[in-house]
Amino acid sequence: MEVWPDNCIDRTSKEHVKPVRQKWFGVACCPPNIARTLASMGQYIYFIDKNTAYVNLYISNEAQIELEEGALKIQIESDLTNTGHIRMAITPDGEGEHRLALRIPDYVKTYTIKRDGKILRNARISQSYLLIKDIKEQTEIEIDFEVPAKFVRANPNVREDAGKVALVKGPLVYCLEETDNGENLPSIFVNTKQELKETFESELLGGVTTIRFTGKKLNMDTWQDGALYDTREQVFEDIELKAIPYHCWDNRKTGEMLVWMKEMF
Repeated sequence: MEVWPDNCIDRTSKEHVKPVRQKWFGVACCPPNIARTLASMGQYIYFIDKNTAYVNLYISNEAQIELEEGALKIQIESDLTNTGHIRMAITPDGEGEHRLALRIPDYVKTYTIKRDGKILRNARISQSYLLIKDIKEQTEIEIDFEVPAKFVRANPNVREDAGKVALVKGPLVYCLEETDNGENLPSIFVNTKQELKETFESELLGGVTTIRFTGKKLNMDTWQDGALYDTREQVFEDIELKAIPYHCWDNRKTGEMLVWMKEMF
């Protein structure tokens, strides 16, 4: 995924790519789709099977889930995309045996779950869901998912991304923006063996965790003569890089954006 504003011009194959956020669209399918998604959000967060409430998405919310033998009032406070911490307050309504099934995302390899302050050990996990039984009174669940930033690679059959890496943290994909990293982002190469530095910046884009790391960038000074092809060797320079969540890009000023970065070998 890459956006290069200078290439997104009329009457080209890239004219459909919008390098700035749009106030409206000629075919306005996005606004009603957003409204439909928001109206359906509860069905994405929760799933019900008889007397079990399945939690699929860890989004802050309050809900009352109607089960066969009563209801469960669920309140979720989630900081999944920053610290990985989630707090759930569960209040049963009725005399039945209420159960809760918590989805363990594939991107989570290490986690801790507490029930009323006690760590759950050897809890049964079936099809990626951890089952909590016998919820008969108000219960507090605390979840700590380890969601460190990491580089990921695509299957080599995805030809456009072969030899490249993307940066993710939990469920979020990250990107580079020209605002932070300068122009010609495709000329950047990254070393995936380094430690990534995560910083929560409360004043940036409403409060996001940024990821800083180092890389190499092709030095364009040796190409100032305008040559397109030559036998000259490439010259690299060290560069400090800063990545932001992909969904936040293009909220500051128009510029390049890059998700898949070339990997150094």
